[in-house]
Amino acid sequence: MPKVPLVWRVPNAPATFVGRREELRAVARAHRRGPVVVLCGAGGLGKTALASAAVRELFADRAARAVMVGARAGEPFRQAMADVLRALGHAPLRSDADDLTSVAIDLAEARRAIVVIDDVHHALAEATEALVTIARYARRAVWIATSRVAPEHDELAGQIVRLEPLGQKHLAKLARIVDPKMRATDATRIAREAAGSPWRARKLASDRSEARVGQAGKSLLATLSVAQRPISSGALAKSIGADPGRAVKDLVQRGLVEEIAGGYRLHEEARTTMSALERPEAERARAIAALASGGDADALEALRLALEGDDDRDAIAICASSFDAMLRAGHASALWKMLGAREDPAWNSFKLRAAMQLADVKITTLLDEPPERALRDRLLWIRALSVESKAPAAAAAAERLHAAAKKAGDETVAFWAALERAMASRVYEGPERGLALLDAAKPNDGPTRALASALSAFWHAEVGRVDDAIRTLERSALGRVPQEDALADEILGGPLDFFVRYYRMAAFMECGHLDRAHDELTAGRATLDVDDQLRASYVQLDGIANLSIARGKLDEAARILERLLRSPPAGGSTYHTIARLLDIERRLAAGGLGDVARDLDDLFTSTRIENPLVFAWCHDSRERLHLAAAVREEPPLDLDGAPLGAVARSVLALRRALRRARWGEPHELPDALDVEGRIVRALVLATDALVAGRDATDDARAAVDLAEAHGWGVRECEARLLLAEAHLTSGDSRRALSEARAVGRKAQTMASPRFEGEAQALAALVDDPPIDAAALEALAIADDVSPCAARRARAILGDDAQLDAADRRVIDAARAHAAVDVVRVRPATPHRRGWGLDLRRRAGWLPDGRRVSFARHALLARVLEVLARHDGVATFEQLSEEVWQRRTFHPLHDGNRIRVTLHRLRALVEDDPQAPTRVVLAASAYELGGEPFTLVCPVSNS
Repeated sequence: MPKVPLVWRVPNAPATFVGRREELRAVARAHRRGPVVVLCGAGGLGKTALASAAVRELFADRAARAVMVGARAGEPFRQAMADVLRALGHAPLRSDADDLTSVAIDLAEARRAIVVIDDVHHALAEATEALVTIARYARRAVWIATSRVAPEHDELAGQIVRLEPLGQKHLAKLARIVDPKMRATDATRIAREAAGSPWRARKLASDRSEARVGQAGKSLLATLSVAQRPISSGALAKSIGADPGRAVKDLVQRGLVEEIAGGYRLHEEARTTMSALERPEAERARAIAALASGGDADALEALRLALEGDDDRDAIAICASSFDAMLRAGHASALWKMLGAREDPAWNSFKLRAAMQLADVKITTLLDEPPERALRDRLLWIRALSVESKAPAAAAAAERLHAAAKKAGDETVAFWAALERAMASRVYEGPERGLALLDAAKPNDGPTRALASALSAFWHAEVGRVDDAIRTLERSALGRVPQEDALADEILGGPLDFFVRYYRMAAFMECGHLDRAHDELTAGRATLDVDDQLRASYVQLDGIANLSIARGKLDEAARILERLLRSPPAGGSTYHTIARLLDIERRLAAGGLGDVARDLDDLFTSTRIENPLVFAWCHDSRERLHLAAAVREEPPLDLDGAPLGAVARSVLALRRALRRARWGEPHELPDALDVEGRIVRALVLATDALVAGRDATDDARAAVDLAEAHGWGVRECEARLLLAEAHLTSGDSRRALSEARAVGRKAQTMASPRFEGEAQALAALVDDPPIDAAALEALAIADDVSPCAARRARAILGDDAQLDAADRRVIDAARAHAAVDVVRVRPATPHRRGWGLDLRRRAGWLPDGRRVSFARHALLARVLEVLARHDGVATFEQLSEEVWQRRTFHPLHDGNRIRVTLHRLRALVEDDPQAPTRVVLAASAYELGGEPFTLVCPVSNS
């Protein structure tokens, strides 16, 4: 554990801390119930002092690892969580990043730290959400929060310790600790006047002992009373022009000032008392000057004070010297709140930079185009238009900026303007226009040439020009790309070297070379610095998630996407929308298809107008959902009226061609295909052969080999399933079983219940003895996991199922191989889970999945067989004749025999034999109950 910086350490409990022993025991009991403890009570009751005492007394072995931060009025709770990360030794993370809480939990868990968060009532709703998350996932760390208002949530109900007013006995003792010469009667009077508040008792005792505030103390109080953040001792020293040590110590002893993480602050109960204190403008100016020269947090407070006093000159000077540092420290949200309503053009550049840091679409719509001479600000504004998917406006503005930059001789801005024009034109005029404009852009150094080359390769690959993309990638093999470029960092939203690597990775992925794509991404920065901009973080994680899905690493993709989707950015963003779509892609590969269609419809609605390219990808996902969840002979979705941009339509046309299956002739597929395209073409040819009754094994094997060689995990599962089907339909059940088991193993490593279910369904059809009806019974209800497996299982069991041509060939081959009769009693639509008997295995199964052996109960098995063959109802006479071969039924002897046998049968198959539901008596007959029943027996026995 790195040494905790002084500003984040938990201060010692005050020397005047008395009483509260029962509350300390309550804290210990709450901690035994969970990792989060919330101390609640009115102001002045000593919540912070109790938290400090708890750290020192209850967790003394870990006190050195304890950190303390404070939530501040007017700021989101995310800022407090950002402070927790800093306190735990993590590099600064943006306060509006999405994974602050999870990162804080992980760090605290790794270090078994104690984290105290003071005054969470300032942002109670957000704080409650974060505390609930901590309570769910923390195990080793201790989290203590203080609040005037108790958080309302069931998961925190047992973790709240309420502070009641302190008793007069303890308050009198406290008063005499402050003034040892005080008489007992005076201490008692102060205890009554304090009304249960330790803070008030301490202040009254201090006032009575004539310990007045000196001039230095008044100056400190004046500074602290206008500040909302803790002020560092260095800034306080500058504000009074002397060492504040003695004055601060006295104010802390009196209870007027609290020593807390980040410095010193006025006690909230003292704020009302200090409100009448005069604050001359000269003193305010000294405080602003002292804070402005401090760190990023002090500078932010100085800016607030200057703006509060309408001192624009000082405020602009603070921004000019410290704005970048404040942005890097994650204060973009607070800066936007301060500056967003400012109308003076002098603020436009700062407003634009804060807005772009936030990547908030709603904020960027509030920005006007910067003045003509502000070339770099205009460039950022054009990027904002692109983030809003306003491609035509962005292209026109970029063309104007390119001309202005050329005229001014600024080649750097001219290049970036040309690049923005190419990116925007590509979206609505088509890939040809975008590539032409990209080629016309003139990079002015090695890094920008590398970026243009990477983009060119990606755009070529995206529209199917695989050879051109590969040539471009290999011709521009990378050396070292400089990591720092301030303009590129602002425009792209992150480091230039990362984006060069990212677009090269995306190009390799579009070409189907997943191994090279992975190597490309990890060759540079595998991850971004934690203080990089939000847009870069989204792009990075989206790209890695997309690559993980294709490689079949679905658990890894799920973890990444969960971070992105847990807390959507205010106002939304294109990157968050892409993350939602990628999560749908992951679920398509993993299963859970029941909810995917609904979420895809929601995404359709939100992207129809706002983002044509993502809207096209939604169409692409919907067609693959159709292939996965429905039958394969349905027509493709109609896109004629879809509002797609030119590049989106060309990308979609290529991808649709690769999945024609029964929608078109395989020879219509393009010749110049990427690796994935070649895999899909082999799958299409194999599917066509399978449906037409030809041998599909060669094409299916080619698809398997290609997918395995290039790391396409999802495609490999699809290809192996098709190969297993090809072996089954050609009569080679042994190889079919081997491939099905290989898919099952692969699906387990991928965490894909969908492919695991399909592999289990195929194995159940061919494993010896073939057609395992008990396994198929479980799969038949798994519509949300593997619709293909479910509909095939239902068809085998005799329930209604809509099959395509491939399904029918596979099922016919399985039935021919198994040579069994399947008798279904009480079929249900939709399918309901039932029970049954397999005479070959001499075993049955129940609806809850339990297996029942009939190896020693041949007579009972014969009774079930007779019931099934009589459509679930058999009279006493029929049972006597067909089970015991008695041609003449004797009501007494045969009836008793039947009743005894049925009693034994019920003991075997009923949940409660005294209240049977599966084998019931009806008049002079026995019948199977309402649950579906399946009998499987060799054809020779039928």
